[in-house]
Amino acid sequence: MKQLMILSIFLWIAACNQASSESAGPSAEEQLAEANTNLVYGYLDAISSNNLDAVANALSDDFIGYGPNYGDSVTKAQVLQSWTGNWDSVFTSINYARIETTTESIAEGENMGDWVMDWANISLNYQDGSSATFMFHGVFKVADSKIVTSASFYNVADILTQRGFTFVPPSGDGDN
Repeated sequence: MKQLMILSIFLWIAACNQASSESAGPSAEEQLAEANTNLVYGYLDAISSNNLDAVANALSDDFIGYGPNYGDSVTKAQVLQSWTGNWDSVFTSINYARIETTTESIAEGENMGDWVMDWANISLNYQDGSSATFMFHGVFKVADSKIVTSASFYNVADILTQRGFTFVPPSGDGDN
């Protein structure tokens, strides 16, 4: 009987602790992850809706974006210039269909910081009447409520093929 009483008290204390931790709300880390995710969502929504002021506000002044090709990089000013040109003469609409988002905080090393990874299917409609749909993976480093780094991964050849381009292998002896 004494053991049953001790077990009951232990279970009651554990239940109280569980209820207390649940009512405390999200941790500081969870709040930061949510704020960073919302920043990235806002940035991607701004690109998709041609809201370049919101794009500018989401990026840090020293922003650097990488991809999709190895060696590609852009600054904040180049991103804004590129998207201004894209909306003026390339796209009529962009549909960003989010698949999944995750966050990660890396405590040390070369990639230390707070990261948001976002996966989506993107459908582009071009002013020439063509369209393309492709899979996208974006990785965003956030600091001080701004996106400081991004890396974009998608298959450019897939987009070009959908738009009617063909690829011709180089001529030669076949050893290429």
